[in-house]
Amino acid sequence: MTRSVVWHLFGSLLALSSIAGILWWVSKRSRACAALLGTGIALRACLGFTLFCVSYYHLPIAQDLQSGGGFWEVAPDGQTYYRLAVIAADDGMATVRWGRGSPEFVVLLALWMRLVGQSPAAGFFMNIVAYASMSGLIVARFRPERPGNLLPCLLTIGSYTFSPALLIHGSQPLKDELFVYVVGVALLAAGLFLPALIEGGKRVGPRAALIALAVLCMAMYVIAGIRAYYALTLWAVLAMVLIVGGFRQRRTRLLQYSGAAVAVLVLLWMPYASGAPTAAYSELINPRTVWTTGVASLPALVGSRLSGVRGKFEILPGGTNLAAAPPPILVPAPSDTGVAEFSSDDERPASQASAVRRVIFGVAALLTPMSLMRALGLVDFSGGRGLLLIADFDTVFLDATILATLMLLATRFELVKLNWTSALTIALVGGVTAILLGYVVTNYGTLFRLRLIAAMPCWLLPLAATDQAFSERAMRPGPTTGARRRR
Repeated sequence: MTRSVVWHLFGSLLALSSIAGILWWVSKRSRACAALLGTGIALRACLGFTLFCVSYYHLPIAQDLQSGGGFWEVAPDGQTYYRLAVIAADDGMATVRWGRGSPEFVVLLALWMRLVGQSPAAGFFMNIVAYASMSGLIVARFRPERPGNLLPCLLTIGSYTFSPALLIHGSQPLKDELFVYVVGVALLAAGLFLPALIEGGKRVGPRAALIALAVLCMAMYVIAGIRAYYALTLWAVLAMVLIVGGFRQRRTRLLQYSGAAVAVLVLLWMPYASGAPTAAYSELINPRTVWTTGVASLPALVGSRLSGVRGKFEILPGGTNLAAAPPPILVPAPSDTGVAEFSSDDERPASQASAVRRVIFGVAALLTPMSLMRALGLVDFSGGRGLLLIADFDTVFLDATILATLMLLATRFELVKLNWTSALTIALVGGVTAILLGYVVTNYGTLFRLRLIAAMPCWLLPLAATDQAFSERAMRPGPTTGARRRR
């Protein structure tokens, strides 16, 4: 056995030991959560291994969807990411191109394959470790052994455990499953840090708040390196929540709070600016564009750039483009100053009305089974490669989890009000993302894949209905604080 084989064997055993350790630790807190986690690990391992073997050995199962070598036609990006990660693992991270794409995912996949070996199966192995880590973090933070906390934890973990879209995409070397877990870590960190800043450390100590801020910065860097627009959306939502928090401050503390909030936003901008690909950062909103166009013209500029991205989706070939009823939107043309302008005052209201109709239609496409929309004559496309049934089942599953979440939040509204900072942050991230996806993305195959980034915040919302009293001791196994007092 060569040294590299020994090292990869050691790395694989270390990863498997980590998964087993997390499962054992969760079982000490909650047997129900451990059963859910064990089921999710088994599902991902069986599905990933089966799909890999079927494609690798060209078994007579769905042969028209096989790409060979362990890859599938429904996930063509997987081959590209794998090829780039292999080059980076062999020749160094300097080979990763940071201009466009998702360079941070390529780096993470390359580092992972240096640890466990180069194989298309390494992708779903990494996703299983990320899944177990995310579930362990939720159990550690929200303590399902506390009265009333078990149901929200089970609903959150169960939602992303059994999501059909997440199971399918997680079986390939794709960025989708890893990305939603990084988003989850960022939102959990924000839900711990924001109350400390807004409430003045009444429920969260300074050490825990600083750790949460550091985790949030690292997650922001990874998010920016995979999907830069999502990092910008997250930053904007955090800014909105901090502004809302300013209205809840006493006059004597308002100046101090404002300075701290601005410092936090500047600090969070730095990992976004450094992690985002160069082209993506320049095309999105950044301080230079704000300085050039002015704050008053910023909404027109944002609308112009969103319309431009939507136009690229509309001209894509394929049989899954959504033929919506709304009329074509009037795309504003940028002037010499870079600010979007309209040719007449009469066109602006029509353009805005069309944009609203397209948002409504796009959000409906996110939440409505596509077979039903086709039956009603709302869409007309011929593609799907036989996967439309899976997409419809995933839509029904997503709707069911959202409905269960709303019912839970309604029955525990007092706790939600107490945890308003995390609830507002998560709801805004999910809502804003859904609106942007509904307006911009017109290809249903892409929409089916991307709606996971809007679904993950929705799946985290049940945690706003938990008792989130926090102390550093809460991260350790054992009886709750109240039990210690009673003794």
